[in-house]
This record gives sequence, structure tokens and C-alpha cells, in this order.
Amino acid sequence: MKIPVAFDYPVCNTLVCGDYQDGIRIYNDHSIVRDNIMLDDAPNDSAHQDFIQLIPPRIINGCQNSQFAATELAHVTISSNLLHSTGNKQGITCFDGLLHDVWINDNTIVNRLHPITLCGLMSGKLGGNMGADGLVPILLEPLRIGGCPEGGLNLYVVGFKAGSPHDYEPLELIVTDYELTHVTDNRRGHIKPRGRYLADFDVIGFQQAAFERQHTPLELQELAIQFSTLI
Repeated sequence: MKIPVAFDYPVCNTLVCGDYQDGIRIYNDHSIVRDNIMLDDAPNDSAHQDFIQLIPPRIINGCQNSQFAATELAHVTISSNLLHSTGNKQGITCFDGLLHDVWINDNTIVNRLHPITLCGLMSGKLGGNMGADGLVPILLEPLRIGGCPEGGLNLYVVGFKAGSPHDYEPLELIVTDYELTHVTDNRRGHIKPRGRYLADFDVIGFQQAAFERQHTPLELQELAIQFSTLI
């Protein structure tokens, strides 16, 4: 069962199991996902299936796939869930858009791939998320623009315009665990061969231009470069 979460529809005390697709997709601000049991044995050839995926708004001013244009999702709580996969189901993920005030706490996550992987996390609290061997790995990646376009490279934002209200909150203010060795924070730059990187990114200017009309993923990437410094 795929459950899009709305502000007036928190998903709590629900059993979600055995369906080879995303379990819960979070589209809206103020969403709550708490005290659920999610079981899956997604087969090895399953691609990109997640127990819980955060997806910022996908349609702005009639423009489709707006999550590829730095749309923003805020005030989300994911807590005290049990996620268990004997296959390749991914855990709690976000691959596009900006996340503000996202709390992911006290979940039990037993799986093989991406227990917690978030692109574009600006602020929030992460802590107490346990797996079979202790604290689960947490991977924080920069904001991605344009998704992963066919024939193109990933485009990541590792720095923002001076004076901008947008910036990555320091890791020490986000992760509340007693140690940080399980966390990989690449938000401010970790060069990958298949990526391009932007600094001095003007989020607001880019968003205004991006939502004037429909753009392809590659067009969004080229537009983002106009509002930043390519490094």
C-alpha cells in the first residue's frame, strides 16, 4: 500500500508489508509518520524502492517535477517506526529538494541499503535510529538539481549565496547521538566523478526563474548554473 501523507492524515500504528514499491511517500509539510511496522523482502533486482521517501512539492505553478528545482519540505516527523527488509528495500530517503526541520528519531531500521540517506537536509534532528549492529549509517548529500537526467551528470549545491536564508546547519546541531562516526556528511562538498558542483547558489532567484515555465531536467541544471558559481 502506497500512502501519501497529508497534514491532516498522519500515518501512525499501521502495518505496511509485502508490496514491492515505496511504502510511504511524504509530500507535505507537517507530516507525521510514527509507530508503524513496515516489512518487505524486495527482490535483488528491485530498483530504488524505499520504506519512507520524502518528496518535496512536485507541481509548482503548473510545472511538473518541481522537486528537481529545489522545492522545499518542512516540519516532518518520522519516529518510532520499525522498518525491516530481508531484500533490497531502502530505508528513509530523500534525493531531491530542500528539507527543513525534519526530525527522524528512534526508528529501528534493519536493511541492506541506505538506512537513512538525505539530500538537501538544511536543518532538523536525527538521533536514536538503531539497526541490528547499533546506530544505523546516516548519509547526508548536497541538494541535487535536475534529478539524474539521462545523458547528464548529477548537479549538486555545496554552498549558498552570501546572506541567503538558506544554508546547511552544522552536523553537530542536527545529529543528537553520542557520537558521529556513523554519519557521513557530504553536504559541503565531496567530489564525485559523475557530478558537477555549485557554490554561491541563489535559491530564491533560481526558484523564481524555474517556476516561470516547464523545464526539462537538463534545462534546470543549466538555469541553476546561472544563479551560482560552477566549481
